Amino acid sequence: MAEIRLEALKKDFDEVHALRSLDLVIRDHEFMVLLGPSGCGKTTLLRLIAGIEKPTDGRVCFDGEDMNGIEPMHRNVAMVFQNFGLYPHLNVFKNIAFPLQSLKWKPDAIEAKVKETAERLDITHILNRKPRQLSGGQKQRTALARAMVRDPAVFLFDEPLSNLDPKMRVEIRDLIAELHRSLKTTFVYVTHDQGEAMQLADRIVVMEEGMIRQIGTPAEIYNEPNSVYVAGFVGNPQMNFYAARMSDRDGECVVKFMGTEFTVPKSLIPEEQYRNESGKKIIAAVRPEDFRLIPDTEEAAKYHFEAAVRKIVTMGAGLYTELEAGGVVFTAVFQNHTEIAEGSTVTVHLDPSRIHLFDSESKLSVRTLARPEVTSDGTL
Repeated sequence: MAEIRLEALKKDFDEVHALRSLDLVIRDHEFMVLLGPSGCGKTTLLRLIAGIEKPTDGRVCFDGEDMNGIEPMHRNVAMVFQNFGLYPHLNVFKNIAFPLQSLKWKPDAIEAKVKETAERLDITHILNRKPRQLSGGQKQRTALARAMVRDPAVFLFDEPLSNLDPKMRVEIRDLIAELHRSLKTTFVYVTHDQGEAMQLADRIVVMEEGMIRQIGTPAEIYNEPNSVYVAGFVGNPQMNFYAARMSDRDGECVVKFMGTEFTVPKSLIPEEQYRNESGKKIIAAVRPEDFRLIPDTEEAAKYHFEAAVRKIVTMGAGLYTELEAGGVVFTAVFQNHTEIAEGSTVTVHLDPSRIHLFDSESKLSVRTLARPEVTSDGTL
């Protein structure tokens, strides 16, 4: 198996800096997801690991061995693409067998291995079909089988679910997760879909413009975003952001936004950088699901405010609600059995511990500013 270490990795395409001196450690047996918008460099990074692209500078190492100069076929990696990449003139059996034929396996051994792999992916009944006769899910299962058949040390996935319908996306996503658990190999998975990342990853690398913005478990990325960029990119519906002011009042940290004052836990504020700057401008942020509606029958909680209901959209189990308070429009998610109406006024509660605070200049979390430097594998 393989630990992958990327050291000061850079990739330029003429004047375009696709990757900017990137350091990353992908642990042996880990399911690592590279998450970010189109053009952030995640597919380029995957192709550098595979050896399809050559770095402008830096190194790609597998288990401490420098892979620069090692051709893709000798890296013991397998890559699954979003467009399936099947040979249209070959049937499913021959598509799966192709890597083993390239490695000069004997026919009997090829047949046994192909059938074993096909059975594992439940495609033995389509081995004689050509790709044009397959559904999208069958094509992707065939592509997975072709990747699996030679037992690679590293699996690389480049948006493998993009061309599938929603039902099939769920089925193949769950299959990939099960394969990782059973194969116990290193998986590196590229996607722009935060839902896929949160459901599949052991750790997520959030990327922007060829740089790593944060590395962490799905829970860490969601609950402790280290910047406005990560906070805004991860979460659906998107996190609410507010211009706010912070002050020290009798030893307590008070943050004011939406016309309401919140006394926030001191653990959210770096001691030296913010405590003594009364009225300092910051960015406050709250996830929509962290607001709570207070019914008329319930006594108002300490941290509450009145909000006007502008719009309601029913989305499955939740009500996506557009509210306005203190001249600010924001989104909240309530349970869909909640009885509220557009044009009404409601009382909303917010637990101050659920407020995220970001520096207005650097756009970094104030907790991040107080932490030690993070290492290349995302640990402190």
